[in-house]
Amino acid sequence: MMKHITHSNSAHLTFCLLAMWLTMPFQSLAQPDRIGSESDKAELRKRMDRMFVAYLTEELDLSVEKGQRFWPLYNELKGSLDQAESALRDQRKALSEMGSPTQASFEAALDNLAEAETELVVLKRDFMRRVSLEFDPDFAIGMMKAKKSFEKDVRERIGQRMSERDRRGIGKMGRGPGRQRR
Repeated sequence: MMKHITHSNSAHLTFCLLAMWLTMPFQSLAQPDRIGSESDKAELRKRMDRMFVAYLTEELDLSVEKGQRFWPLYNELKGSLDQAESALRDQRKALSEMGSPTQASFEAALDNLAEAETELVVLKRDFMRRVSLEFDPDFAIGMMKAKKSFEKDVRERIGQRMSERDRRGIGKMGRGPGRQRR
């Protein structure tokens, strides 16, 4: 799992994953239907954000000076991305909940979805440009790689936890990968 990470980064990653394991209910991540209220979901998002900030700080080797230049850019993007992702979710939901739409209403909903997806891509592109201008292209690429690595490590950790549950026989009755088909 962590063969591509250096020893010092491996120690930090281990710490981050351990902290996540201790503070985050993995069952809730793997099975969103178990997360009760919106406040539970919001708290889970906050925990993940804090872990990502720590991971990104370590992976990018952010000094205090670099951090003072980077985090305002990142926080600006985060707010814009959250809004754009929410709009995208709303458009997907509206499209999927259409009863028997007319061709015109379907086309309009499809256009709204495409517009929301485009907005998200444009925000990401513009952010990467700003980061590369503020720092350099290598820094921007490193940030993209760190984000991808963080997401992969979290997915793997969740997968391991899910596999452990399946091996113990938990989940055979409910939803999830261990469910027995009849």
